[in-house]
Amino acid sequence: MSIKPLTKNQFSEVVACYGKAFAGWDVVAGERLIRSSGPLLQQIGFEALRSGAYRPSVAVRVLIAPGVVLLPQFLDIRHREIFAREHASKWERVVEAIEQQIYPSVRAPLDVREVIELSTKLTSGSANDMCGLAALNAYIGNREEALAWCRQLDDKMRASNRQLEKWEAAYLRYTKDLAAAINAGEVDAYLQRQKVA
Repeated sequence: MSIKPLTKNQFSEVVACYGKAFAGWDVVAGERLIRSSGPLLQQIGFEALRSGAYRPSVAVRVLIAPGVVLLPQFLDIRHREIFAREHASKWERVVEAIEQQIYPSVRAPLDVREVIELSTKLTSGSANDMCGLAALNAYIGNREEALAWCRQLDDKMRASNRQLEKWEAAYLRYTKDLAAAINAGEVDAYLQRQKVA
């Protein structure tokens, strides 16, 4: 049996099935579903694999920080990769798995405070996480917490004692500017300028 990857049309049909199950979410580029609220965008992405399967994943993008993605998640092993021949019989169980396993819930309204709480509890200590937590805390008015995340990122980058990667430098520049905006009482205007359309 030869293994063939999903064609573009097959892949679009797969994503369209999930689009029906997640009413209120938008289908983007035939490859992911999105919903947004305030500074957050939650996405259910689908990756077409060379094996002929597809793999769903879910994450939350922070629209007020450069390229920050929080809470990236894959489903359990039974629902992680679905072959085209299994799709018709399995996709509804994949929807149930997404509903049961993913946080924040894909069925409840997006809540900035919940994303902060989950991300704080599950942070890997990465520059990405620190930048996102600084931005979201600033957004809800947790000034001191936002400044603490800005300082932690600055300390982490100094301690690395190496040339920063381009994305690390962008996060550091962002948090320095965010801290300055907080201290100047201009955080709302700063975050509004940063928001990705």
